[in-house]
Amino acid sequence: MEAVTTSKRRKLQAAGIEEDEGRDLISLLPDGVLGDIITLLLPEEGARTQALSRRWRRLWRSSPLNLNVVLANDNEEEELVRLASRILSAHQGRTRRFSLHWYEFDDISWSRRLLAVTADGWLRLPVLDNLREFELFYHAFGPDISNAGDLSLPLSMFRFSSTLCSLCIFSSYRVLQFPMEDAGTLSFPHLKQLTLKRVGISESSLHGMLSRCPVLESLLLCCNVGHRRLQILSSTLRSLGVSNGNCTTPGELEEVVIEDSPLLEKLIPRNVGYPMVIRVLQAPKLKVLGYLKDQYISTFQLGTLVCQKMMPVTLSTVVRTVKTLALSISSNLDLVIGLLKCFPCVEKLYIEFPHELYSQYNLKNEQCYDQLECLDLHLKRLVLTCYVGIESEVNVAKFFIVNARVLEHMTIVGCCDDRQEWIDNQRKKLQVETRSSHSAEFDIKIDYGSPGFVHIRHIHDLVTDDPFDMSVCRCYEDPIDNLGV
Repeated sequence: MEAVTTSKRRKLQAAGIEEDEGRDLISLLPDGVLGDIITLLLPEEGARTQALSRRWRRLWRSSPLNLNVVLANDNEEEELVRLASRILSAHQGRTRRFSLHWYEFDDISWSRRLLAVTADGWLRLPVLDNLREFELFYHAFGPDISNAGDLSLPLSMFRFSSTLCSLCIFSSYRVLQFPMEDAGTLSFPHLKQLTLKRVGISESSLHGMLSRCPVLESLLLCCNVGHRRLQILSSTLRSLGVSNGNCTTPGELEEVVIEDSPLLEKLIPRNVGYPMVIRVLQAPKLKVLGYLKDQYISTFQLGTLVCQKMMPVTLSTVVRTVKTLALSISSNLDLVIGLLKCFPCVEKLYIEFPHELYSQYNLKNEQCYDQLECLDLHLKRLVLTCYVGIESEVNVAKFFIVNARVLEHMTIVGCCDDRQEWIDNQRKKLQVETRSSHSAEFDIKIDYGSPGFVHIRHIHDLVTDDPFDMSVCRCYEDPIDNLGV
């Protein structure tokens, strides 16, 4: 450590220079703290810390490891397997996170061998003891993948149940089977985040597993099989995403019952493709809800509020906690107004007009306006998506333009090839100069994406309160975003 004399200190202070300026203060931190810092860096950035000093070189080799392994049944597979094996064998510290992606091109025998031999061998290595995060992503491609059967998950992956904080098991097509004899008896005392996508697990095993997650905060169950009913009873859960997908595998989810979830803030039925019943009996803090689909959610209950095909049948009931609401519904103004009466405090509203309902609903929507608290006092942001400009959609949009008194921003996302000509035509039809909120901004654009889709990262993000805002979403850069998540 450099010694600083009293006279030198005075000169530095007179010049306005701190005596520690230019010194390597970060290296004064304990090894454990520096190791955690290295773990938070990208692997290539963490490796560069070895150039700082000999001490950092030692820290890099022993810091907690974050390892991503991506494999495919191609010519590079063997080399990548050897490289991953060398890294795991040589690392002197513990492993914090292990992520395994594998891409199978019409060869299920390769995937079975990968799970039973390669992955199972890695998961048994001592370097993975006390693993905190585990991800397994399986992507299958090829003409015959639907006829080749399912895959079984290796038992070795469950040896981390006592230390895991985050667990993601994901399949893009084939079902990954849980070992039924063990799933319901496993305890996850530290697990806060759980994702199961296209996993085969029985109802008793699933409920047994969830009951042994005492600190679980976010849960996504998507396109799983083996259980038709999900029952939630959790004092810690804050975000829940559910889906029965868009395939016809027997045993998919049909009913969701949230009996008591005092901290639940987000309920996201994502990619609901077959009939589903959702009943929320106790969720006093629920503030984010959607996408609610009138085509597939046959019954929706929230407290004493009951909707059939999203049309309220208990009009005297209101839910004031919900601030962000997303709907995937026909362009039926009666339905929209009925829901706004039930959710009077909504500040952000997203409405998707599904393509398959265009010919079914092109209503006049000649609705007399009666006073709505939501439009008079609360609604600040409105987004209409999958908008083609048929008469019923135009009338829904004009209804908000004329009556939303505190609206700050309205966005219409169209699906049309004419682009600028279509946009100009819609502006004329909508007559935005008649708007009730003179300070409101209006934006019309073209996008062929499916906004009724919520990425898994938004469901697990407990900081952001709006998982539907695609304007700030960067998940399209994530490779798993485009593989049926």
